[in-house]
Amino acid sequence: MKKARRALLGAGFALYGGIMAYLLFWARGARTGTPFWEYARATTNLVPFRTIRAYVRALETGRISPIIPLYNLAGNFFLFIPLGFFLPAFFRRAEKTPGFILCAAALFLAVETLQLVTRRGSFDVDDIILNLAGALTGYVLYRMFRKGRSS
Repeated sequence: MKKARRALLGAGFALYGGIMAYLLFWARGARTGTPFWEYARATTNLVPFRTIRAYVRALETGRISPIIPLYNLAGNFFLFIPLGFFLPAFFRRAEKTPGFILCAAALFLAVETLQLVTRRGSFDVDDIILNLAGALTGYVLYRMFRKGRSS
């Protein structure tokens, strides 16, 4: 039974990884036509909470449809909750909180960098913050689930 559960979990992880790769890199085409450094300068945010604050202000003033910040902010949070279950289930280093945070942060940093380099998105520190918050939420739920199963 344990082998079957592990195989099912592995299949779920592979499916999740494939869906995330599609959403993060292939769902939108590469933006070409401008020199890379110009593109990087225009699409990079290194100031924490700048994008989040801009979305909140735009919502308050009615300058944008609520679907845009919902898609961006909630998506960056909720899409990474499953990672909080998968990372510690498959990687021993991610079983303890510091290791989990380090692994998840490194993964999100790599994703943001790849999105910028491949021009399939931007590098936004707010995405890393939201992704990490979502993954940590999943990790806390995972730990609660594991604790409940062992008692």
